Amino acid sequence: MMLKGWGLKTLIFLLFFAFIPNIVALDLIDEEVIESKLLDDFDSGLLDRWIVKGSKFVTKDLLSIAEVKAYPDRLFGKNREGTDLKCLGARVGFDRHGYNYLEIIPASEAAPDTPDQEIIYTDPKSGKKYVSSPIIFPGIAKELSVWVWGANYNYYMEAHVQDYNGIVHILHMGELTFYGWKNMVVSIPPGIPQTEKYLPRREDVKLKLIKFMVWTRPTERVKYFYIYIDQLKCLTNIFEGGFDGDDLADEGFVQETWGSN
Repeated sequence: MMLKGWGLKTLIFLLFFAFIPNIVALDLIDEEVIESKLLDDFDSGLLDRWIVKGSKFVTKDLLSIAEVKAYPDRLFGKNREGTDLKCLGARVGFDRHGYNYLEIIPASEAAPDTPDQEIIYTDPKSGKKYVSSPIIFPGIAKELSVWVWGANYNYYMEAHVQDYNGIVHILHMGELTFYGWKNMVVSIPPGIPQTEKYLPRREDVKLKLIKFMVWTRPTERVKYFYIYIDQLKCLTNIFEGGFDGDDLADEGFVQETWGSN
């Protein structure tokens, strides 16, 4: 009888631990819903959203940005009748060889009578003042991509992103030693923290694109060059698992209930 009792207890014990891995697995499932998200198509109003700046030896008379009626044929085909597709174009030159750079920055016009704004650029023609206006990545971004038109210069391109802690990370997009349009893609390292771990999570405290930078090399000509970019996208995980009480973490609910912190 004693053996039978211990046998039953042992069976229950084994069955209990047999189910534990499945119970734990439910909490550890790391689901992903990967989607491609368009961040900017540059088809309209880009001059209100982007600025270009040059480094110390930039040729000021050449530096300019334009809304250009052009696009990659591989995306939209060669028939342009009835289309109004555009891209961002920049022209720049430098007075000296070296590691010069061009910055392509998402920005917005500074609000009037707001002295605490950090002005990053003043348009020499219009006098308009601009502040940085970073692009927020939706979800948890895996890749950043942009179509770039190259002219085979020995230059290279970077993307500068800011994590939710405010730390800027530099991503090497690649070399510009090619002709015509190319889709340039860079992976976003998993070590870059993109969103805070505590609740409630603010929508504006996420990974952000601060700017693109194009660097010249000392041995390459810098008298003038043109660059065009189009179809800025990210590949991102938009999955957000629900949990009991997730409505209490909603930013709108917190604002309505408690006001601003």
